[in-house]
Amino acid sequence: MEIGQGDFYTVSGWVDDETLLYITELSNGSNVYAYNLRTGNSKLLFKSKYPIVSVKISPSKEHILIHSSPTTNKARIVILDQEGKEIFSREIPSAEVEFRWNPFDSNIILVSSFTENWDFSTFKLNIADKNLLEVSLPEPFAYWSGVGQLLYLDWSEEVSPLFADLKKIDILRNSSETIFQDIYHVDSFKDIFMTITVNEANQEAATYQFFSHSMEELYSFTTSHLSRFSDWLIPYYDYLPASNSFLTFRP
Repeated sequence: MEIGQGDFYTVSGWVDDETLLYITELSNGSNVYAYNLRTGNSKLLFKSKYPIVSVKISPSKEHILIHSSPTTNKARIVILDQEGKEIFSREIPSAEVEFRWNPFDSNIILVSSFTENWDFSTFKLNIADKNLLEVSLPEPFAYWSGVGQLLYLDWSEEVSPLFADLKKIDILRNSSETIFQDIYHVDSFKDIFMTITVNEANQEAATYQFFSHSMEELYSFTTSHLSRFSDWLIPYYDYLPASNSFLTFRP
């Protein structure tokens, strides 16, 4: 593999069946290269004068998000097309940033920005409209369940620190509803969403449930799991939509 200028940092993902993106680090910034497996050539896609923290590729593969760090309390967000042309850029105050691309509309990204004290702000980035608008969310970690709908766990201090109500919020209509209670973990994919909960009478087992976004239960299973000092370990997992398969580890 031909490495571009700088020291190899990390591979960021695939933009098509033959091409992956990787980052190199330089003394005065970072570069993003597109590497073609068939030809073995690297093409400089983006040059940053700031250290690049991460590169995110949209579900449609049409857009590339570059997160760089001009200072320790500031993040720079740049959106490119596949050819490396800059479409959007903006700096926001941030010590840490979480990005969640909308699988229903790849022009939309949820951006959660954290300060050093873990105060947070959430934004909806619309690539087509080239704007970044702050949205009101009670929790920073939310999961898309539609073009304008998000799922989140409402970690109220008045209830158990291990379980929370699962809520759905419509950021277009500014309305929310409780879907389930006593949920430990949630994740959403384009076609389905998943919850994990633990039976209080048998805390050595976790129950995984899968639902369509219209709230139809599709499948569930119960498996043993591992406890930690104050909660339970969630093993790494992945969902493969092409084969409708869920992969994880059983302790």
